[in-house]
Amino acid sequence: MSAIHHHWLNRGFFYKAAIFLASRLPRQPLYWMGAGIGGLSRLLMKPAREGLEANLARIAGDDPAAVARLSRATFRNYGIYLVDLARYQTLSSADVERIFSVMEGVEHFNEAVRRGKGIIVLTGHVGNWELGGIFFAKEGLRTHVLTYDEDAPDLKEIKEGFRRGYGIETIVVGDSPLSSLPIIGALKEGGVVAMLVDRVQGGGTREVPFLGRPTLFPIGPVVLAGLTGAAIMPAFVVMEKRGTYRGIIPGLVDLPKTGDREADLAAALSEIARLFEGVIRRYPDQFYNFVAI
Repeated sequence: MSAIHHHWLNRGFFYKAAIFLASRLPRQPLYWMGAGIGGLSRLLMKPAREGLEANLARIAGDDPAAVARLSRATFRNYGIYLVDLARYQTLSSADVERIFSVMEGVEHFNEAVRRGKGIIVLTGHVGNWELGGIFFAKEGLRTHVLTYDEDAPDLKEIKEGFRRGYGIETIVVGDSPLSSLPIIGALKEGGVVAMLVDRVQGGGTREVPFLGRPTLFPIGPVVLAGLTGAAIMPAFVVMEKRGTYRGIIPGLVDLPKTGDREADLAAALSEIARLFEGVIRRYPDQFYNFVAI
């Protein structure tokens, strides 16, 4: 796997500047500014551009012009995503609820809640993933977000403070086996545990078909579901137009129980990858994974 190159806008300084401006400027100039800075970052960040375009080539195929168009749109949209993330720091709970124009697949969410054994929400660097946690917290579910430790303490505090403001708890995962105990406890209490799974950073993995070739996906969510009985629910929040978002829950992933552990793992991970791919192909210019997968 390639080394991870963080987008240069994903820094505490830029978040603080964006939050400051978001409380003082109208929305439309902020979007123009975000799109412009996103476009500029494409020119300046060669490793991130190359990583992103390697992923987009798996969607657009052997068409350099199409990849370049998607790349430009994706960097611009990423700048807009950061503007919205800053704006949400200043919005009321009622305002945040209004930005969801559509919730697609609510029946899958209702079924996961009905089972009553917790929900493992899987998402990727697609759209505005932080908004998903807000939706689940608003539904009265105790919501937890799994993250790796941030390199920058100021950025970590900004993100965790944002989540705390909406009643979302952050669980920092590490290499210790004990780091899984709070996750298991949260699921056994019927809570939601949300995690990004499209960028592997250690741990057990398996290769499954994804965007045209075998790709590593983590086995942890499937193992957790087997231990706790929790529902596995891929979910995404994508921008419909500037300022409004569509929530998408494409389905639940049930664990096969054939007795062949490896085959069951592969089948569950393949279904996760299939559901991810369907959403990414619908919104390729919101696939903000700047690392070649």
